[in-house]
Amino acid sequence: MPCDPARIRALSTVPATARQGAPPLAGRLRRSLWLAAGLVCLGLGFVGAFLPVLPTTPFVLLAAFCFARSSARLLAWLHRNRLMGPMVRDWQAEGVVRPRAKLAATVMIVLLCGYTVAYVPLALWLKALVATVCGSVLVFIWSRPSRPRAAVAAETAADTPWSGTPDRATEP
Repeated sequence: MPCDPARIRALSTVPATARQGAPPLAGRLRRSLWLAAGLVCLGLGFVGAFLPVLPTTPFVLLAAFCFARSSARLLAWLHRNRLMGPMVRDWQAEGVVRPRAKLAATVMIVLLCGYTVAYVPLALWLKALVATVCGSVLVFIWSRPSRPRAAVAAETAADTPWSGTPDRATEP
């Protein structure tokens, strides 16, 4: 029985549903899970805006991460949002954490970790672990740039008293 090359090609290619433009079931499920995770993170970030023990920034950034993998429309909405948009855009473009967010995160981490280490009855090694993790998070936060590079470059250029070419009148 001779092999038909067209039949072999048809059997070895992508299933018909994928050829028609529909994503495979695994892709739709994965996207749905990313979307659900993004919505949960966004909800936690919203609640964190009103509760001092729940941080807003990490949850909003995590929501943006999830939306980037699931919904271009929600990611665009997050980018356009008046309150969260600049923070998300700065982080995604250059890993920038603004000074106000750094200060808020530092205050909350110090208060919560300090309370845990001082008042929660834990083994000494667990208290040391909590302090180490909190300290590591603070080092990470404060090691991130505070302003986008474009803003730093514009400010540096404005502070420069001359344009880079010496003034001919002041040369000897």
